[in-house]
Amino acid sequence: MACHVEGDQKVQVGSFGAIEMILDQIRRKLTTNVCDDVMEVGWSFLWNITGVSINETPVNCERFLRADGLHLFHMCFDAFRNERELVRNMMGLIGNIAEVDGLRSQLMNDDYVKIFSALLDLVEDSIEISYNSAGVLAHMVSDGEEAWSCLTVRREQVMASIVKATESWRLETKRFINYRSFRPILRLLPLWHAYASQHWAVWALANLTTTDGAK
Repeated sequence: MACHVEGDQKVQVGSFGAIEMILDQIRRKLTTNVCDDVMEVGWSFLWNITGVSINETPVNCERFLRADGLHLFHMCFDAFRNERELVRNMMGLIGNIAEVDGLRSQLMNDDYVKIFSALLDLVEDSIEISYNSAGVLAHMVSDGEEAWSCLTVRREQVMASIVKATESWRLETKRFINYRSFRPILRLLPLWHAYASQHWAVWALANLTTTDGAK
């Protein structure tokens, strides 16, 4: 359902308790160690409902975070890290959070950064997980060195890993993604203090114009 609603409708769906309900369903599946369609569709729903366009509020991202969604993400990843579709959906949601200036500080955690960094190398079947993970990290490193002072993972090391990952992707790779706005990508271009953020943003735009020039 969240795939077919926009803006205020997404906020309304979230206000009905849909996010908390889906998280409860995912927790039940996790408790039984089952990764099935319910688990995958649940994370896909959360990815879509937390998407924010221009002038939209990130209230659904906030609801997800208040409901301890990041901890559930961590537990699901630990349990089902080899389930590619699930990981893709989860990282899509994390990408939505990373695009929100006031929320991505909650991703500043060594365990999370290590997960995102490890996923940069996951390009067996497609680049989607690697691309989403690089995007998350690109937004995180864009906040500067001071924002990383609470971590043991070095920002410079992460930036080098982002660049290495982007240089391993084929520019002509056709990707199935519907950008709600280019603003999160474009805002990274002038950030000279975060060369890896620029690198990822340039690749993203070059890939889109190469494979889908009509957009």
